[in-house]
Amino acid sequence: MKKQLRPLCVVLPERRIIILCGAIEKDGKISPGDLERAENLRSALENGSGNLVIYYQTARPMEPVSRPGIP
Repeated sequence: MKKQLRPLCVVLPERRIIILCGAIEKDGKISPGDLERAENLRSALENGSGNLVIYYQTARPMEPVSRPGIP
C-alpha cells in the first residue's frame, strides 16, 4: 500500500496559500473524512468563524521558479 502526505489548501486570488490540514493519501485516494474536514475549515474561514495563524510571510512578491524541462 502506497501512502503519501498531502496538504489540503486553498489558493487566494492574491497568490496566498492557506494550508487547511494534512491528509494521508492511500493508493491514490484521499479519505472522504479528510476532504470534509478541509471543506469545513475553508467554510469557517470564509464566514469569519475560523482562526488563521500566519507562520511565515514575506514582503517580497512571489516569483516564478524556473526548473529545467518544466515550462
